[in-house]
Amino acid sequence: MTEVRTTSDALRTCAAYALVTVAVESSTSPFALRAQRALGWSVEPERASAFYAWMFAVTALKPLWASIGDRDGRGVSRRLVVSVGCAVSALGTIGMSRATNSFAAYASGTLAAGGASAAYATLDGSIVRLGRKGVDGEDTALTARTQALAMGARTLGAGLGELAGAGALAAVSADGATAAAGGWFAIAAVAAWTCVREDDDDDAYDIVDDDGTEIDESGRRTKGASASGRARGVGEQLRDVLRTLSDATFARCAACVFLYRLAPTALDVFASYTYAVFGEVVPNWGFALAQFFASLGALCAPAAFGWAFGGSSTQATSFGEERGGMLERARAWFVAAPLWMMFILGALVDAMMGLSRLALVWQRPSSGAVASISLVNALSTFGLRVGYMPIVTLGALIAPRNLEGVGLATLVFASDVGSLVSAGVSGALVRAMSIGDPTSTDPQGAVTQTGRSWRPLTAFLFLVFACKCIIPAVASPPLLRAAGPRPGRRLAPAREFARVPTHETSDAASTVHCTPV
Repeated sequence: MTEVRTTSDALRTCAAYALVTVAVESSTSPFALRAQRALGWSVEPERASAFYAWMFAVTALKPLWASIGDRDGRGVSRRLVVSVGCAVSALGTIGMSRATNSFAAYASGTLAAGGASAAYATLDGSIVRLGRKGVDGEDTALTARTQALAMGARTLGAGLGELAGAGALAAVSADGATAAAGGWFAIAAVAAWTCVREDDDDDAYDIVDDDGTEIDESGRRTKGASASGRARGVGEQLRDVLRTLSDATFARCAACVFLYRLAPTALDVFASYTYAVFGEVVPNWGFALAQFFASLGALCAPAAFGWAFGGSSTQATSFGEERGGMLERARAWFVAAPLWMMFILGALVDAMMGLSRLALVWQRPSSGAVASISLVNALSTFGLRVGYMPIVTLGALIAPRNLEGVGLATLVFASDVGSLVSAGVSGALVRAMSIGDPTSTDPQGAVTQTGRSWRPLTAFLFLVFACKCIIPAVASPPLLRAAGPRPGRRLAPAREFARVPTHETSDAASTVHCTPV
């Protein structure tokens, strides 16, 4: 019954997750189009780069937003944080639809990005907590399934949001389409209030603080807190956050995630290659179709990850022995594998799917390349999403109780920093290898030689493949050997996280346990 209710709660939360994503994605293209005209981005493209860099900085504050949602049950409601965040984003999006100068764009953009980031971070914490309410012996598997479900909901929401944005642009102006996204945020706010379940753990309240506040076994302050007690609760939470971030095990996980994302990526340079080489022979609808198949690949990735790592090792092994099928035996091996192996396998899938791009590098440009471009986009996007799933799964597993959102958001932040460094490394490699279009055409039609060529792209793709395989294989095992909780064991509350040993102990109620390797 516990797992059935958990699955129902997860589905309801993921519905809110999807609607928030619909709202975010439906505003992206309309605002970009209106900004080209209203804000002069077409004349000074660097202003667009500066604006989106600021928006990224606002969303990078996810750990701060998550710390608010993690106070659920201590004077703050998770569904309230999500609903208010969506309402703030609605106001910001409407402001973006009317902004005619940089100050108005930055002010309204900050509201939109901050509200959406708060909603996402709080929903992340709710998903993490739901992933820990499974029956004994399947906590890790349920975590993998709930994270896969959340990623699937977000991917589905992104696709629907793109359709909503396109439909709005077809019906009204870019200003009106941007404002319409505010309506989606309003719908998401109502859905969050309806769907996001309040925490109602059955833990016994056996500790009473000196201000009359009951504290459960996880360290959560419950009913009866005075105003001064709530203020002290905020201070306690800040200390818990600092303990968590300074813990050696958590730091090793963050370092692993950072290194995992450090490998160079071929995503941007290959997109440039595709448009440059196939742009004259493939119609615009062909690229749109390829993007559709990329969305399908992104949607299939969480399902595949959840199937591989979201089962019971006991059931999978028994089923594999009875059927003797290769897939069943492989699944049993995946479920029983240590946590660091999940990172190596995710990186391997990402690297191998990335090599599918070679099919286009070696193919002659023709109008019939639409099928090849679509297939390559689907495979490479599938690999990218599978490669990302271990990060959110680790964040869900290692985040302390009552700091679920903060823990996950901090690891995602480490991942984002690694991705930024990776982008810089990738750009440097592309310049060093002189990869690019061999000619350029100025506005007057004059053609000049650039000194670049697409021929080194093959070597670059193999280099990316090697880095994505080698870096996780070298970094993950030593950094994650002491990271994962064993199935069936409950994670430590935040205030005890910094004191837990990195070896196995019998005190299952108050310590983080390690996956045996």
